[in-house]
Amino acid sequence: MLLASLISEKQDTAAYLRVLAIALRNYGAPEAIVTDRGGIFYSLRAMAIYEALDIRKDRIDPRQSWQNYVRRVGGYWNSCAMQERSRAK
Repeated sequence: MLLASLISEKQDTAAYLRVLAIALRNYGAPEAIVTDRGGIFYSLRAMAIYEALDIRKDRIDPRQSWQNYVRRVGGYWNSCAMQERSRAK
């Protein structure tokens, strides 16, 4: 389930935490967050937030990207954003 998204030039920790903050503000803390093994999801700042809000952090199985719905949706929106930027130039 996608709860929040932003168009960002980078997929870094700061961008992830902005999206996480929007989702938390709008929907509250989930029981768990499931992601791939990307470093942004395991940064010290992200892990501190999970711990403070008692959010369980789960990983998809290695080499099973089909399990990562967020990644596929994020990739789709990212490609749409790049197409829009290309048209605007």
